[in-house]
Amino acid sequence: MKPLFVFLSVIVLICFCGLSQEVSAQENQTQESQPEDTQEQPAADESAADGSATKPTTTYIFPQPLESLYANDIQHYLRGDEIKQMVAADDTFLVLLRENMTGQSKGVMIFIPDWSEPATSAKGINYLRKEMNDYGWVTMSMAVSGPVVNEQYFPDYNRKPTPPSSDEAGSTTETTSPASSNENNEAVNSENTEEAAGNTADNSNAIPTSQLATIDTTNAFNEASVTTYKQQLLLRIQSVMNEAQNYPGYFVVVAQGASGAWLTSLYATEALEPPQALILLSATVENTTLNRQFAQDIGRTEMPILDIYQTNDRSWLLSSLKLRRQYAKKFFKVHYRQRELFGDTSYTAQYERLHKTIYGWLTSLGI
Repeated sequence: MKPLFVFLSVIVLICFCGLSQEVSAQENQTQESQPEDTQEQPAADESAADGSATKPTTTYIFPQPLESLYANDIQHYLRGDEIKQMVAADDTFLVLLRENMTGQSKGVMIFIPDWSEPATSAKGINYLRKEMNDYGWVTMSMAVSGPVVNEQYFPDYNRKPTPPSSDEAGSTTETTSPASSNENNEAVNSENTEEAAGNTADNSNAIPTSQLATIDTTNAFNEASVTTYKQQLLLRIQSVMNEAQNYPGYFVVVAQGASGAWLTSLYATEALEPPQALILLSATVENTTLNRQFAQDIGRTEMPILDIYQTNDRSWLLSSLKLRRQYAKKFFKVHYRQRELFGDTSYTAQYERLHKTIYGWLTSLGI
């Protein structure tokens, strides 16, 4: 028993000595590394005092325009014979054309989505442009440009991003030795700082963050931007109308969101030939002055208008419904009707009721 106790004591003593040697070695390494850190600190302080180290300017790069993104999706997912490229002046846009599926054609129904929606908008348009084919209508759903942006702050919002140069596209990374990695990192950081400063001046889509903070969003709908947008919309609709002349029958327009407001303004000023009927889907403009002008334009037009909205629609629309009725009464507009649908614009269960509402109203007009 005593020899075993002595043997175990010797083993414990050896283990304790080994651990003490490892701890002392680690302490020595820590003490040796501390002077290096203290020597590097004054160098960093000196560079900060001289002001030689410059920080890259923070910028905001606008993404690709919505219309271009939507066009890529449509060309990828839809069949080719349904997609039609049309030209309006120097502007090219997509139109989705579907033939009627009845022996007798009713006419042409043109769908104009909201400026934040594609030609296949899931807020009723994509359903209607397919369903109305079974009731004798040729449907044409056209693409529109993105929302109006105040050019005072974003002059190049609709400009497509500049593709990378061949040098940037073909650049590759090279491996370096551990000894020179720190020097290479410092060189790369300095080059990135200079390139960031250069790109800030050269990139037309770059907006400084400080400038973004000063933007007044209530002034987003300036007169110049709205006029330019309506002129582009006018040219596109005229191009679609010329194509619609190839089909017999009535001519009905279904406009959604802000597009409904701009289109009604064009009809009120007689810039466009009015259709046999105009159907508005949650049409409004998120601007007090323009929203009131929209209500006046509804009263001044002569064509029948069906104004459809949702129970949980945008407050801009719901707050102007009474004003629209008042202007319709003031200007003796007989064929103006408002219809409320349950839910909101993304509620798919209301699509069937939306179709029946439109079909019933057109039938009451004899269309």
